[in-house]
Amino acid sequence: MAGTMGTPAGAARLAYFTPVREYPPLADRKASVLLAAYGLMVTVLFVFAAPTEAILLGPRPWAVLLMAAILLPLSGLILSGSWFAFRALTRPIPPMPESLAFYPHIAGLSPELYRERVKGLDHDRAVTAMLHYNYSLATLSVEKFRLVERSIGCARATFELWMLLLMLVLLLR
Repeated sequence: MAGTMGTPAGAARLAYFTPVREYPPLADRKASVLLAAYGLMVTVLFVFAAPTEAILLGPRPWAVLLMAAILLPLSGLILSGSWFAFRALTRPIPPMPESLAFYPHIAGLSPELYRERVKGLDHDRAVTAMLHYNYSLATLSVEKFRLVERSIGCARATFELWMLLLMLVLLLR
């Protein structure tokens, strides 16, 4: 039911209290953890670089083929997963109309102009500004989580190949 203002109270509550601000930082934390995990896997691979090199240059051609069959997809998965996580972490917010709900737009105004615009803001325009802001953040969240999910898929396969490679190095050295 609409009150004295044009925007119904339920719509205003939804616009002001939808918790969309929490999701982009959550996706950023997940992307950071994935990048750290990929970094740790690569670090451990470097620790085992000498035994891996000995196997690759050794007399057993079947071991060379097996190692190459693991190392090539492992490298591709690590690079792909890291790229997806990095893209999720650095994804910018989609463009939105000029809004007093978005801090870069506020920061572009002088304090006097900001004060003047806030005082001149009616309820319907405030709700509209919040809806634009919420929509842009929700769109950003979906894009970030899509990239994080792709990185998680790469991480799952990477972990399996990584463990297989480490067991192979330990058995063949």
